[in-house]
Amino acid sequence: VHYAFGIMQAELIERRALGTSSRAVVGGAASVSTGLMLLGAYISGFFQDYFGTRRTVMIGAMTASIGLATSAAAREVWHLYISYGLLAGVGHSLQFPPCPVAVARYFEGFSRAGLASGIATSGSGFGAIFLALVLHFVISYQGWRLAFLVLCLATIVSLPPASYAVGGKDPKIKQNQRDSTSKCPPLLIRLALTSGLYGFGWELPFIHGVSYALDKGHSHVAASALVLMIGIGGLVGRVACLALADKIGPGPVLLAVCAATCLAHAILPFLIQFLVFLYFYGFIVGTTAGACIGLTTPLAKAASSFQQNKDIVLDKHDQIPSLSYASGLVYSAMSPGLVAGPILAGYIRDRTGSFDLAFAYAALCWLLALATSFPLRRLRGGDDMILNDNLDILDNEEKANS
Repeated sequence: VHYAFGIMQAELIERRALGTSSRAVVGGAASVSTGLMLLGAYISGFFQDYFGTRRTVMIGAMTASIGLATSAAAREVWHLYISYGLLAGVGHSLQFPPCPVAVARYFEGFSRAGLASGIATSGSGFGAIFLALVLHFVISYQGWRLAFLVLCLATIVSLPPASYAVGGKDPKIKQNQRDSTSKCPPLLIRLALTSGLYGFGWELPFIHGVSYALDKGHSHVAASALVLMIGIGGLVGRVACLALADKIGPGPVLLAVCAATCLAHAILPFLIQFLVFLYFYGFIVGTTAGACIGLTTPLAKAASSFQQNKDIVLDKHDQIPSLSYASGLVYSAMSPGLVAGPILAGYIRDRTGSFDLAFAYAALCWLLALATSFPLRRLRGGDDMILNDNLDILDNEEKANS
């Protein structure tokens, strides 16, 4: 849904459907929606621990469906901020973040847990490919209002199988583990800071990419196909990067992802007039965006349980944060940039008449994230990690000895 908003935005701006052609104002609705989706990940982690994954996802999907349906009835731009920005954003905050956590818990201890996570979350790539084709057709013949209803229908249709897939038994989170979430490991803080920095450049291709291509003279069909390439990249790259993370660890893969994204954004203003490079850019950012989402939960788990000194054995009272909390913290750290970044980029376009400086600024954000993430290269998994389950083993051993 979020990948496809660029197609919607181009139509809304061109027709001044909501009374404005400002890219900053229209794109701001998507920024608020994505920002709330990830900011709410921190809260959804507690919902997931207390109420279970299935209930959390179902409530989120129903809320998002209401937001998408009411977006179709928007008459002014503030209507879109309430429906798509607020309602859909809050719904997606309960619908999306718990799913990677559920997958990670299910495949706990498997040697290819990263690959499993990549395959499970690659559905967003399939969705982006499908919606890019469908929305372009729907908008061309019936307009953007029906397109929002199509997004609503897609959310409703996906709810039953999604609820069934994540409906396994959730681990029981003990009270002292909930209380221990105030103790944030240093590498988890570093990971949150890294995600906060690349969050400022994250949303630009999804919200402004199609408009940027149109500005450079590409046709509507060619520009809309950028979303298709982002979806293909998100599908292929996510699985490949997560499989690589199983081999060398999630930390080194994150560094490579930040470097590739920085380079792609830096070169884009010089080569965007070439359609081949535009699609190559879409594939790269789709790959890296999918990889970042897929890596978040493995990285959060590794950062929370990293043992710098392997000779130190954790006591049962040295609790580490629950996986849902740690993952939610990293997602939430992205939210300020996801809200401010696209709005700033739209403002730059409105003032200068071009997105060139905006995408150069995105490259700078990814460069800063690369520098900040360098210590995370140590997150390779294996012997450097301990799991929440180890703490339960300590409890069981103590009970047996007593």
